[in-house]
Amino acid sequence: MNINISAKTLILPLRPVAYRCVPSKMNFGASILITIFLVLMYSCILDTRYATEQELNDAINNSDFDDKISRELDSYETLKDLLTAHLDTLLDYRNSNNIVIQMGANSQVVDTVLEYEACHSFFNGNSDYDINSVPKFLQKPINRAWSQIGDRTSFTICKNKEIRIVAKTDALGNGLYISHELMWNQANDKNWRRYLLQKDTSLTEDCIYRLGLTEHHGH
Repeated sequence: MNINISAKTLILPLRPVAYRCVPSKMNFGASILITIFLVLMYSCILDTRYATEQELNDAINNSDFDDKISRELDSYETLKDLLTAHLDTLLDYRNSNNIVIQMGANSQVVDTVLEYEACHSFFNGNSDYDINSVPKFLQKPINRAWSQIGDRTSFTICKNKEIRIVAKTDALGNGLYISHELMWNQANDKNWRRYLLQKDTSLTEDCIYRLGLTEHHGH
């Protein structure tokens, strides 16, 4: 089995609803509060111990591909085939609700616009992202296919027909996480979430199984 390991840069997943701040005049009290907040945030960053290069390499090298995911590939491909068949419909529906709210001073809404995205992600835990964010006639079929592979999974679809299903994400400790994802039609890598380190193996001619390492420290 050929395994490729490469370094990548982390890109945050897309959001169907976003908030943007529009520059405006700020009173002195507000500027003081923001300054205090930035100082506290910077202090937290300084206190965070990030993994060394050796620790990152050890984490990816000691992570194994999950045989259970490989054995259940047919179930993942059932969901993939359903998403592929309705790709344009799903993307058009999500883009029709992809609202960007621009915020000004004192959290006042300056403007609300629709913004087109080439890729959209779906996962449980938030109605903006889960099965409720697809057309009604697709909710039951997708939910049925989704439930067969577990509610911890998430998936991303793109206009160029690239599809990614994250089967699971394991916490390794010390802020390090390994994601197990299956990818199809990966013409290029520009639309995918990048990883600090990753290694791939091919399950079929068009399916890549990737292990991706990320690092997150909450405060």
